[in-house]
Amino acid sequence: MLPKYAFIVLLVVGTLTPSSAVAQVQPAKQPAAAPPAAAPSYRYWTTDWSLDDVDIGDLVIKLRTIGIQLPLELKGQATVDFRVSVPLNALRTARAYRINGSLVVRDLVADRLRFDLVRADVVLKDGQLLLNQLRCIEQIDREASESATADNAGKPVQDRATENSGTVVGTATAQLIPQGDFKADLKTHNLPLGPIAKLLARFGFSDGHDTVAGSLTTDLALSGRVDEIRQPQRWKIAGDFTASGLRRGDEDGFDLATTGFRWAENQLDVSELRIDSVQRPGFFVAASGK
Repeated sequence: MLPKYAFIVLLVVGTLTPSSAVAQVQPAKQPAAAPPAAAPSYRYWTTDWSLDDVDIGDLVIKLRTIGIQLPLELKGQATVDFRVSVPLNALRTARAYRINGSLVVRDLVADRLRFDLVRADVVLKDGQLLLNQLRCIEQIDREASESATADNAGKPVQDRATENSGTVVGTATAQLIPQGDFKADLKTHNLPLGPIAKLLARFGFSDGHDTVAGSLTTDLALSGRVDEIRQPQRWKIAGDFTASGLRRGDEDGFDLATTGFRWAENQLDVSELRIDSVQRPGFFVAASGK
């Protein structure tokens, strides 16, 4: 016979032993995620800004009154045709303003860049600036360009490029409110180095005082932060370019062509590079690397 308390011991042990009959513990329910906040609802009143051949500084001041700060100092004469949507129930919210229209600027100086003519379709929405159909023109031969301008007097100012013109075309975007990133896809053709000599000085290609001659034809993608837009050495640049008749001061001239060009974090990578001497035809150097 079992000891006196054996039955009680077996009963207790059986109670403590897990079995498939034991109910599973259900995990606690997590609170439901809060729905995303609804986008602000604005009531708009639309007005036209039509300015003809005014100092671009006047346009900068008008933009500043609605809280839009441009990251570059600009000079030149502007012709503007904008439709401006004003948020009646959020007048102090700069990001809520919207602009759509066209801009033409003569003799533009933007930081250290200079162009005879700049044209773009402009869109500003949700604090982001978009420049479509961007076209910049710089005349190489002033006498030829003046003659061509007289011949093309009946044409719109943005169409008066000549065979002596250097051009930049493409698109660009910049997050202005709040400040974020910018990017641009640009193609240049026969662009004279004179207008960008000071910009090249920031990369060490010129001291900013030498006479820099030559022209650039490029297909480039640029990107960076808006608050660093005046520090091109901090940009990311990638693409292909050729430089014709490149010369600094009294140095011998040369032609340069590169593919797979990339500049980032102060480092230059080149897939293929060829330099041809202008003074000694047939003499060239080919290289690749960092």
